[in-house]
Amino acid sequence: MSFKSLPGECVLLPKKTGAIELLWVVLTSPDENSEVVIVNLTSFDSGFDRTVILNKGDHSFVDHDTIINYVDARIVKAHALIHAAESGFFDSLEPFKADILQKIQEGLFRSPHTPIKVKNFCKGKIDP
Repeated sequence: MSFKSLPGECVLLPKKTGAIELLWVVLTSPDENSEVVIVNLTSFDSGFDRTVILNKGDHSFVDHDTIINYVDARIVKAHALIHAAESGFFDSLEPFKADILQKIQEGLFRSPHTPIKVKNFCKGKIDP
């Protein structure tokens, strides 16, 4: 599977060096500066933002109640993600289905924990 840094695509990536790998999902298409928004998933038990809860079957990686960790949403360079994928730095998984991706994208605007900078970046790129 070729990773292109498009909405719905998923990667396993640690938040910082040496940390446990988390599933991150791309929420926007690359803009004119090659930037996209990504957000990670975390266990329902360890998270406090319950804006979007995913259940087993919503994605092959999700095997228990899981939340979208909007507080960690970040703007990153798409080409850096693509280069990292091509270099074997992380594994990409199958993308989210369109209906689940839309649920995650809409939650970005509803969550009180999404950084304002990320919400502003997504205006016009995601329909709330």
